[in-house]
Amino acid sequence: MCAIIDLNVVGDVFKRNRSPAEEQFFDWLEGPGARLVIGGKLWKEELRRNGNFAAWAQEGLRAGRVKEFPENAVNEESDVVSAEGLCKSDDPHIIGLARVSRARLLYSYDKDLHDDFTNRHLISNPRGKVYPRGDSDNASKQRRRLLTRSHLCPNR
Repeated sequence: MCAIIDLNVVGDVFKRNRSPAEEQFFDWLEGPGARLVIGGKLWKEELRRNGNFAAWAQEGLRAGRVKEFPENAVNEESDVVSAEGLCKSDDPHIIGLARVSRARLLYSYDKDLHDDFTNRHLISNPRGKVYPRGDSDNASKQRRRLLTRSHLCPNR
């Protein structure tokens, strides 16, 4: 499965003391079935500012756990997303990356971005899913289910 991580959670996922949701996501990232996608503005201007993540991502690129998509392709699709005028969030670059990479799992704290990522007019075939944050048993079960769904990364 392929996932996208937003800047607003990367610091929490790549720190020592993680919540259960963050720990579950990090453990998945380290596992054999994971693929995190990066590219465009999200990588060049945002995520690489976090030193812990940048070091992990460089190793992940070498190990095949991270896939970087061409900046120009992601930027062009982000421009298309912006022109459509459907985004509630200020993150058309994340929607553009999802479209180019076909990643369909998002880990973010941004509610407007959640709405955009699950909007069938922005992301479809399959629809985008948002990684649940809660500490309940139900949230944990939802996370386990999402982290094992192969159709959330059709280009693996």
